[in-house]
Amino acid sequence: RADANPNPNPCLPGRRAAWWSGCLWGMEEDDEEESRRVPTSCYPAIQRVSIAVDEKNVLPGALQLIRKLRPQWETERVKSKLFTEGITNKLVACFTEENMGDAVLVRVYGRKTELIVDRANELRNFQVLQDHGCAPSLYCTFENGYCYEFMPGKALGPEHIRQPNIFRCVWQVGATSIDIRMCTH
Repeated sequence: RADANPNPNPCLPGRRAAWWSGCLWGMEEDDEEESRRVPTSCYPAIQRVSIAVDEKNVLPGALQLIRKLRPQWETERVKSKLFTEGITNKLVACFTEENMGDAVLVRVYGRKTELIVDRANELRNFQVLQDHGCAPSLYCTFENGYCYEFMPGKALGPEHIRQPNIFRCVWQVGATSIDIRMCTH
């Protein structure tokens, strides 16, 4: 996405990454070591909603979250799409016919996955990636998951990444993301 970050972080360069001509990834212009440090205490608190979504019946809980995140949406007009490719998590997109660009993804953690995934660290890392333009906007967390921005695109398969122009783009993004300091505590 080539738009500016609507909520720049005051602690880090608040630029959102952009696809530039030739598939260059536009990250910070300042290469100094200090500009890449991640002061995790500076990240704004993520909105927390006290709702638990039933992983076996995601839609009612997702609609409760949508009422909080998009109060202007008429609930009866909200459409949803359940993504079924996940192994442990449940993912549903909620949107209105008028504005698919404002879709909200509701991700419900799989049962007992917190035993192998540090959820607090996952959310801090999400914020770091978001600040560097490598992740969508994070809207809120709830008892067993989080909601974030839908970003249209296409999942790449082996047949795509074998194409030299796509391989170079993937390589550039990967090489640039290595410079991002992740939160480990």
